[in-house]
Amino acid sequence: MDHNLSPIIISNSCTLLSNSSVWLEIRLFYVRISPLVIDVVPQQLTLRHIHRELGVSPEINGSHISSSNSAHLTFYRDRLNRETSEVTYLSTDNIRVTSGFEFEVCEDEKKLSCGSLERMEGEWSMDCYMAISAMEPGNSAFI
Repeated sequence: MDHNLSPIIISNSCTLLSNSSVWLEIRLFYVRISPLVIDVVPQQLTLRHIHRELGVSPEINGSHISSSNSAHLTFYRDRLNRETSEVTYLSTDNIRVTSGFEFEVCEDEKKLSCGSLERMEGEWSMDCYMAISAMEPGNSAFI
């Protein structure tokens, strides 16, 4: 079996729900990874909320997270497509924020993806990138 599949595509997306308030509410967040070795796909991934502005307390499922604590979300495996060698993970935790933050998506302690969610000129924008550590030999997504 060839374990040197490339490129690894990691796409993150979220459904953004916003009204006239300053809060951004995220009700669905997913991560799609391909290509991968189907036999070694974990059941879940973790999103770590790694940086936010001081004094900003996001809410996860209605609970405020203080700036001194880190926030974690669990993504559960939703779809595994053997034909396209692709897996999708999702979280339906309700996240509310008033300003941007940075995050990492990890399998155990291995960082797979990193990104940021920011508010610029009244509009929300999300950028996601494959983590450098995921490209190192032996650390790529599930290979």
